[in-house]
Amino acid sequence: MHSSLRVVQLEPSVVLKSRTVVGVPHDLSPHLGRDPAPRARLRDLQVADIDSDFMLFDLILGLTALLAGVGVLNGQLLAALERTKELGILKALGTSAGQIAGMVWIESAVMGAFGGCIGVCLGSLLGPVIVTALEQLSGLVLPHRGAGPWVWIILVAAVVLALIAALYPVWRMNRTDAVRAVRTG
Repeated sequence: MHSSLRVVQLEPSVVLKSRTVVGVPHDLSPHLGRDPAPRARLRDLQVADIDSDFMLFDLILGLTALLAGVGVLNGQLLAALERTKELGILKALGTSAGQIAGMVWIESAVMGAFGGCIGVCLGSLLGPVIVTALEQLSGLVLPHRGAGPWVWIILVAAVVLALIAALYPVWRMNRTDAVRAVRTG
């Protein structure tokens, strides 16, 4: 482990030398005295920094969900292209637009549920590992909590995202002309 000397200056009259940044709050104790105000300010700065980090995490999470939706959309569009002839035959036999939509939405819901289950399993396995690594990097004591009710929210959100992503493929499949689909399929 690389150790370097760091100098921290809080006020013009107080200069502290510490080997690690994590050790700085402990090194400050003799200089902070009994007045809780500097400790509260330090805590407020730490909380503000953590809040800004979590805003970044939320942005990354949103972009990941968007990417997952695009992936489901792409998969459904490819499935529609592969089954053009099959859909044309089904339409020629009298399959309604609602039945085709139901077929695609069930497929999307299964994909979303399967993807959500894989994500919850991986998150449950990797979560404690990541929290432990963050504790080691930051020197903070972080809570080790499970997802709790968020597991169900994540699973439902994965299915809803997959169903929303299937809207365009359903619309496109229902616009397909049966004769042209059978001929070119």
